Amino acid sequence: MRTLRYSKVTVTTAFTFIAIGVTGCSSKPGDSDVKTSLANEFQCPILEITDVKKTDGAELGNHTYEVSYTFEVALKGGSSAAQKLLPELAVLNERLERGRLQHDRAANIAAISGNPAPLAAVVDRATDEVMAVRKRLAEIQPCELPNARFAIERIRSAAMPKADAPDDGIPVGLVMRGTSSMIKAESGWRFAEQPRFDINAEKISRDSSVHMPQLSPLWTEFSQRDGAFIAKVPSAEQCNFVEADPKTGQRWWQCSFGTADTNMDVWFAKLSGANANGSVDLEAKVKDIAERHSEQVSDMKPVKWGTVDAAEFTGKSAEGVRKVRLFVAGQYEVQAIASVVPGRKPNFSEMQQFIEGVKPTSITD
Repeated sequence: MRTLRYSKVTVTTAFTFIAIGVTGCSSKPGDSDVKTSLANEFQCPILEITDVKKTDGAELGNHTYEVSYTFEVALKGGSSAAQKLLPELAVLNERLERGRLQHDRAANIAAISGNPAPLAAVVDRATDEVMAVRKRLAEIQPCELPNARFAIERIRSAAMPKADAPDDGIPVGLVMRGTSSMIKAESGWRFAEQPRFDINAEKISRDSSVHMPQLSPLWTEFSQRDGAFIAKVPSAEQCNFVEADPKTGQRWWQCSFGTADTNMDVWFAKLSGANANGSVDLEAKVKDIAERHSEQVSDMKPVKWGTVDAAEFTGKSAEGVRKVRLFVAGQYEVQAIASVVPGRKPNFSEMQQFIEGVKPTSITD
């Protein structure tokens, strides 16, 4: 019979490995455990969890532990990512709000009138706008989990300028405080339930060396009399349609809006050469517009704001009536066009009010 013998070294080594194994499986969660669980709660390709600090903890028994902690959920890429993302989010959210407003307004009027046919084009256009905006939002803001969407919304809201608040820099993240019950699993400590966040302790983190880009160069506002329809025309970089004039090569941007009775389009292009100084023949441009649309021009009158000259006229053709305002300010030519919705009677008061609202209120190079 062979006798098994163990040396003191072998026994000592075995106990050493056992001790290491026990020590390696932590009896309470640490910062890294909290960070891993938070990353699952805020999972999104454009977000990251940073600066996790456990501030308190208490054992609850049955392999559970309650922890309190602070952390930051931030945009990946910091201020560079914020500069690219936040201005576009601001414009897209305004477009989404306008599209919904136009859709609801047209649908409600159609329901009251009992004849939806004349408003079908308005409803379809608003629907297409909302769908296009939602598609783009999903591309640049691919956050599906509620907590991730919440963080993005807080950061976006903080980027909106406030007249009575100083510009402390571009927002890059959201500092939060939370409390969670954690349970020990084979893979480590994990949240045992939904974390509880203290919304009163939220704080926006900013990069003071970088400021939110200004939404320029062109902002124009016009509204209907009852205030139910308000729209903003954003800058050339932010509009969703562009084409080049085959004659001049100018690149034109178009923003389209409307109500139940009136289609509203604002076209604008950045000029070059001599036209950049405002030396343009507005009468010649009016003639050219009328010829391209086979229109007869009437009610032609000049409009002037300071050094800015404008032409306002009515164009009539077999397709209907349009009210037009044309002006050049700085390096931009603007054409505001209000036309009748097919199947509706001309609402001249509304058409006139729309084009009168398009003025060079803020044009910069």
